[in-house]
Amino acid sequence: MSLSAALDFDDVTTDVFASSSDEAQKSRRLLLGLMFIQGLSAFFFLSELWTEVLGLRHTPLPYEVQEIIQIFASIGLLAGMISTAVILSQSFRRVSDLSRQVDVATGQFQAHLEDLFRDWALSPSERAVAIYAMKGFSNSEVAALRGTSASTVKTQLN
Repeated sequence: MSLSAALDFDDVTTDVFASSSDEAQKSRRLLLGLMFIQGLSAFFFLSELWTEVLGLRHTPLPYEVQEIIQIFASIGLLAGMISTAVILSQSFRRVSDLSRQVDVATGQFQAHLEDLFRDWALSPSERAVAIYAMKGFSNSEVAALRGTSASTVKTQLN
């Protein structure tokens, strides 16, 4: 079995990521909706303030209407703050989980490579050359890094 055949990860499907993509779309829609409500609430507060300060409103709104607008705008701003805190907390937790998963996957990949190298009975030199090859170094670059000839590297890769 060749090294390139053993490390071919193209068979992985994208179905695994479908559920997380759907969740991300829902979160984006929710966030956009909440941002719209928060922006609308801020607009009501600011428009009421500036029309009053600049004297642009010729007929004052009845007190009851102003109260209703302020109550709904306050609720919208509070909902925006609370939802922002919740979404931010979820984002931090998600980043932490992904970081842990990457650490685990990295550790498992290293263990998998060591198992393959042991199964193939590779010498320490061949293991080092294989790692360089996986990182994308050319034979001549590997030879320069290891202080050997390109033909030696080619032999160790075959």
